Amino acid sequence: MGNFRDRMLIYVVFMVLLLAGGPGCASGQKMVYMDNQESRSGMLSEQELLRKVEDPAKTEFGDKVDTRFKETVGKAKRMSVQEYLELLEEKNSPGEYRTGPGDVLRITVYEDKALSLDSARISAEGVIQYPLLGTLEVAGKTVSEIQNMISGKLKEMDFLVNPHVSVKITDYNSQQVVLLGAVHRPGSYALKKEETLLGMLSNAGGIREQEAGQHLILIRQEDELEGKPKIAVQIPLSDLLGSTDQPANLRVQADDTVYIPSASKFFVIGQVQKPGGYILKNSTSVAEAISMAGGFTSIAAPNRVHITRMAQNQKKVIRVNVKKMINDGPDHLDVTVQPNDLIVVPESYF
Repeated sequence: MGNFRDRMLIYVVFMVLLLAGGPGCASGQKMVYMDNQESRSGMLSEQELLRKVEDPAKTEFGDKVDTRFKETVGKAKRMSVQEYLELLEEKNSPGEYRTGPGDVLRITVYEDKALSLDSARISAEGVIQYPLLGTLEVAGKTVSEIQNMISGKLKEMDFLVNPHVSVKITDYNSQQVVLLGAVHRPGSYALKKEETLLGMLSNAGGIREQEAGQHLILIRQEDELEGKPKIAVQIPLSDLLGSTDQPANLRVQADDTVYIPSASKFFVIGQVQKPGGYILKNSTSVAEAISMAGGFTSIAAPNRVHITRMAQNQKKVIRVNVKKMINDGPDHLDVTVQPNDLIVVPESYF
């Protein structure tokens, strides 16, 4: 009998320490099990977990990105696809590729092999060196414009009477598009031809569907004037992936940044069947969130569930009596989950 009382006393003391903040914890910190982390035996305080969730390097889209990129997005003028097409439709019309520094040309003159070049790289100054003609400025010109220029100069200088010139780009390097976020191979990609968003996403290995949010952000500089902010076109992925002919499948341009933010998440820890992080869908309630985590364990305290929420670097705790919701109905008691919410389900006292 004495052993039973001793065990009960130890249990009560442990629960008091657990709820009040045990040894080694800062005052006011609650200790919670992180069963979905690396070790099931480890303990993390809510504050430590919140530091993992609320990272100051995150953008409003929920991903760690370069600080300069974050600033660019913040300053960009936001618009929908429809607004972009109405204002700048002519700039999204198809156009022939224009060469630039780093591109490599193959030039063939059918009447004279000595005037042909297998590999002519455009210099940083935008020029190539050509037999007999010397330095030619080719950057910013299309393939057909370069062909006509070389043909005209050969004829003008009486090297050939009626030259036939072919120019092909064998290596594209001058125009780059950056893909970031929830794609399989993020990075910088050469823009080789008239290309669309779907084409560039394919080049990057496609979208990581399990991680992607609901939108793609296209960041573009439409006005070259110094100090002019960029624009950020927000495109629903459902529209973009619906068909290759959708208006949302915009043509990409040199120096575009294509960004797919990761989906917002919330976290459920404590006495649930499957603790961990879950993708936040529209209007997810606390009851639905707990259901996604497999429901309560047999020793959960559904009347003492709480949400820890970070807003403007301030921690807010919201109490939710899920037991009362189950008994009386959720109409006036349930709470809508927000990105990065931490839902804590404590253990019952007895």
